[in-house]
Amino acid sequence: MTTTGADRIADTTTRLPLVFNGTSSTNAVFGGVEATVRDFISLSASVRGESSSLLTSGSSTAVYPAVLASVDLMRADSTKPRGKVESFVLRGGFSRSGNDATAEVLQRLGVPTSATAATIATKVSSPETTTGFEAGTTIRMLSNRVGFDVTYYNEKSENLVLAAGTSFVNAGALTNKGIEASAFVTPLRASGYEWSVGANLGKNENSVDAVGGGAVALGPASGGVSVQARAGSPLGALVGLGYRRDAGGQLVLRNGLPLADSAAGPRVLGQSLPSWTGGLSSSLRRGGFEVSVLFDTHRGGQIFSASNRAGAVSGTLAETVNRPEGGLLIPGVDVVTGQPNAVQVSTEAYYHALGDIGERWIYDASFVKLREARMSFALPLPFISSVRAQSFRVSLIGRNLALWTNAPNIDPETALSTSTFRGAEMGQLPTAKSVGIQLSLTP
Repeated sequence: MTTTGADRIADTTTRLPLVFNGTSSTNAVFGGVEATVRDFISLSASVRGESSSLLTSGSSTAVYPAVLASVDLMRADSTKPRGKVESFVLRGGFSRSGNDATAEVLQRLGVPTSATAATIATKVSSPETTTGFEAGTTIRMLSNRVGFDVTYYNEKSENLVLAAGTSFVNAGALTNKGIEASAFVTPLRASGYEWSVGANLGKNENSVDAVGGGAVALGPASGGVSVQARAGSPLGALVGLGYRRDAGGQLVLRNGLPLADSAAGPRVLGQSLPSWTGGLSSSLRRGGFEVSVLFDTHRGGQIFSASNRAGAVSGTLAETVNRPEGGLLIPGVDVVTGQPNAVQVSTEAYYHALGDIGERWIYDASFVKLREARMSFALPLPFISSVRAQSFRVSLIGRNLALWTNAPNIDPETALSTSTFRGAEMGQLPTAKSVGIQLSLTP
């Protein structure tokens, strides 16, 4: 008997690339002016006018202004002698920018085959716009041995273009506001030695102010967890099913196995954005020799790990090694009797039951990295007398040498990109460690 078939089950979930033909054009006029007053006040202003056609119909005209001003208080009175503070600059700015919904943008979002160009052009009738302002200060003192830089910003983006099921939303609004700060100090500068330390800190508050339908998935769901833009939450909310629990917070079990809370439905399990980010650097120099280190950190936020879910469900992770002959006794209460669980289950059955519970695969995304360690030495020029050069430096550089994190088996940074689908670790390879030698020749 002869049969026909295939050795692979048809994949009905993967979205195939879609070719979309559309046209758009943009005409722009730009102008600007800069001025300086008495060497301590500077002002720059610009304006950009754009007229765009979106796809096959519809048009938009917008004006995008930008203004930036700064004043150095220490230069305001040139007759006053300089003290310990050499520079004290105050600055502020306002800007408005846009992002056109071109055919290429819509193609990246995945235009549905059932939608016509005219329908999409009507829905996406205006460009995304971002309006914001910033204010800050920069201080240098003690012969430039101490310095501070602080900036506050507040931005609002409107008319966001987001995919929503088989259509599009062109009415989303997003707010970003926060503080960026940096500082440096040189505690030692004597006898040919110079030791400097620097630090930076960033804290951003993000909020989705409005979005069509109240929530929009920013990508396909995995393991029952999706990354969403939800009104009232930061961009990149991790949404999925949690554990089913009783009024006292205990797990509710059936036949000794945990249950997903299907009755309550998907809920926000975490936020992918960190509470704050920072860095710390230190360098020591003596003559032509220099050694330096740089640490980076992200604190707060959560991450969904498809790698941990797949490894645990398949039984390949170290955490699944506990396989007692009598089975596992999971703490909780029975869904029928309400009594403490007395049913033991196999390790395999336990992790298979966890596969549909998104809450189980949400981890703390905080991490600290030794981003770079560098040791360099400037060779005396007589050693390379045959080459005319100002300097010749040999450096040994190591990058991403160490990682400290609470998330097991993964590198959280691989899923904390600036894209909208941040917060979902889908089997990305960890950031590679590297050690190399750099030769720098300055002619």
